[in-house]
Amino acid sequence: KRARKKLKQMDQEVEKFKRTAEKAKETLKEHEKNNEEKEKQIVHLKRKIDEESEKFMKQAKEMKTMKEQMEQYKTDAVEGKEMLEKQKEILEQEIEKIKRKSETFWIPTAYEDTNVTYQPPVNMKMKMYKRFRDENKNWYSPSFYTHEGGYKMCIRVRPHGQDEGEGQCVSLYVHLMKGEYDEVLPWPFQGAVKIQLLNQEANHHHYTRIFTFDKEITDSNATKKVLSGTPIQSGIASDVGHGSSRFIYHKDLKYNNVDDTEYLKDDTIIIRVSDVAIYSSSIITKTPEWYSQQKDEPVATLKLSEFSKHRKVEDEWHSKSFYSHEKGYTFMLIVYANGKGDKEGKSVSVYVHLKQGEHDDKLIFPFRGDVCVQLLNQLDDTNHVQKIIPFSKETDEDGTTGGRVVGTKRYNEDGLGFRNFIPHEDLAYNKNRNTQYLDEDGDTLLFRIPWIKVSSM
Repeated sequence: KRARKKLKQMDQEVEKFKRTAEKAKETLKEHEKNNEEKEKQIVHLKRKIDEESEKFMKQAKEMKTMKEQMEQYKTDAVEGKEMLEKQKEILEQEIEKIKRKSETFWIPTAYEDTNVTYQPPVNMKMKMYKRFRDENKNWYSPSFYTHEGGYKMCIRVRPHGQDEGEGQCVSLYVHLMKGEYDEVLPWPFQGAVKIQLLNQEANHHHYTRIFTFDKEITDSNATKKVLSGTPIQSGIASDVGHGSSRFIYHKDLKYNNVDDTEYLKDDTIIIRVSDVAIYSSSIITKTPEWYSQQKDEPVATLKLSEFSKHRKVEDEWHSKSFYSHEKGYTFMLIVYANGKGDKEGKSVSVYVHLKQGEHDDKLIFPFRGDVCVQLLNQLDDTNHVQKIIPFSKETDEDGTTGGRVVGTKRYNEDGLGFRNFIPHEDLAYNKNRNTQYLDEDGDTLLFRIPWIKVSSM
């Protein structure tokens, strides 16, 4: 009986366990079902993430490509702009050259009209040439300005000639005038004016002269601000101009069948102010191709006056001092107008001498370097005679010529240079080369020291 009761209890426990097991089994199935759904969801989400990630990477790649393209477009645009600017500049230069060289390029002719302001290039017609020549009178051109807001000028022509050119040459001068902008311009005026006497037979062989206004060598009355002077139709002109009393010989005005030139035609000459280069302090203008003034100021410009007298008495001319650089070596030129040694009576001899200087204590001696010396062509800023004088071990072996000047001596007696700097016969006017180194009006030579190279520093 007790055993049956125990068995019954065990059966009940088994049933209870079975029910619990069934319930657990159902719960497990439910969990498995839920897990399957979650796995499906996870797989779906994973696939979605992969798709979105792929889409994002694709967009990022496209954005990178677009950014690179934009950077390239930007670079191309900048380079294109620079190229266009460069091409524009080249085209403008070519157009300017074509304009100046073309026979059909129109250059205005100035008339006495106060309502018109002229700037180079501009033509000036001088009519009734014979009357002005016969009456020995001056003719003044209409006025012109060097540039917008610039210096006012005019041309004065004396057909009969004056001073050394009287009776055989046309004299021509450039005169400053009282101008509208004088109060804001720097003075004295410094620059160069390019003048052409036009060949009226053809568009070639125009007679060209360049007049350089330099405070060191030009009459100060020709470069200073005009406060009073000669009244002419277009204003007040300076009483003193800068030019040449022998601008062109009368005989050269007539028709020349060899060169096909005729400067005087129908009792008229035509003068063209081609261009003006300005280097007055603080003035900046475009420097024309014909003007070879260096960006840096020349070391010195030296004027030898009374050349004929120096040549006749066979003495030596000493220039003023000039310097290699600020606080540098001190030099001077010694010029033998009648020549030296075997070139006496044949050539001009030129030598560079070292002088005693205030900064010698801080310099190294002997001086070693090159000194460039030019004899200027006074008709044009081309064909200058240029010599480079080396102070080296080969030219100054013992160092005495480049040595320091001490004691009571002012300069070293030994200098370096050229006996045959220029033959006397080459000093005069040469029509073919358009050169004249001796200004016969003032009996002067002009020397320039464009640069000095120092290698003993």
